[in-house]
Formats: sequence, structure tokens, C-alpha cells
Amino acid sequence: MITQIATDWTTQPFVDVRVSSSGCSNGEVPVFSSPWYGTDDGYIVKNGDGTYYLMEKEAFDTSTVKHPYGEEPIAANAPVLQTQFFGKYVCGKQGGATFVDAIRPDVSGNCPSKT
Repeated sequence: MITQIATDWTTQPFVDVRVSSSGCSNGEVPVFSSPWYGTDDGYIVKNGDGTYYLMEKEAFDTSTVKHPYGEEPIAANAPVLQTQFFGKYVCGKQGGATFVDAIRPDVSGNCPSKT
């Protein structure tokens, strides 16, 4: 949490924001993003009662339990940084002074000259 504050204070603010159907342009960054960490290799394993369950590859390979009713491999999926929501991208252009370098009023509330 503390490291997030330091990062936020040294990040340039957004000076322009737009919604796009085709992604962000050069000089823009996604305003919202969420990492999806992907999946590991695994198996769909069939039980004797006809139900199925998922099992990670490592657990499947080291298991001493036999799976006589069958299994189907599932390939891993790579991580993805999700930046598209409901078919749209929210893109921003950053600029200006960082929060830590922003010009502020003095302790009396007076703005510096020429601001």
C-alpha cells in the first residue's frame, strides 16, 4: 500500500481521456486495466459416477490415484492484461506535473505569483 502512494505521487496525471472501440493510440495508455493471471496445464477428469472435475497437471502427474474413466488435457492460457470492457477501451493521455511536483498554495492559502 505504501509503495502505491509513492508510485501515484510520481505519476503524471491524465490530461485527456477518450473512449475507443479500437484501442489506445500512440501516446495513450489504458485508464483502466486488470490483470488476469492465466491458467496452468491441467486435466478434465471423469469420475465413475459420470461427473467431471478439474485437476492441475502437476497434481495429476504426481497423483497415485488412477483415473480409469478418462481424462482430457487442458492447455494453459497465458496471462492477459485486460484493458477492454464491454467492447470499449478507455484511453488517456498523460501530461503535466506529477502530484509531488505540482504547484500548490502556501500555508496561508495564497497561490504563487503567475498561477
